Amino acid sequence: MRKYETVFIIRPDMDEAATNAVIEKITSVITENGGTLDNSNIWGLRKLAYLIEDYSEGFYVVFNFSSELNVIDALEYNFKVSDSILRHIIVRDGE
Repeated sequence: MRKYETVFIIRPDMDEAATNAVIEKITSVITENGGTLDNSNIWGLRKLAYLIEDYSEGFYVVFNFSSELNVIDALEYNFKVSDSILRHIIVRDGE
């Protein structure tokens, strides 16, 4: 298994329960596909460098996880179909 890091930005106009539901959904995608969540950092509401879909702020979440390539495909799919996520990136950790 390889180590990866993902950062995703959730829409700021969602309530706390909906934001937590999105975070739980992404966590379950990782674990249900055979990956392990090594570390999670919830940065919270931050100002964006530029407007994204007319939002000037976003709720940032960073996950470090270990997985096979199938988890990456499942994450990409879930990030793209979710209306709650403004932006995302997945990078392979250099360790």
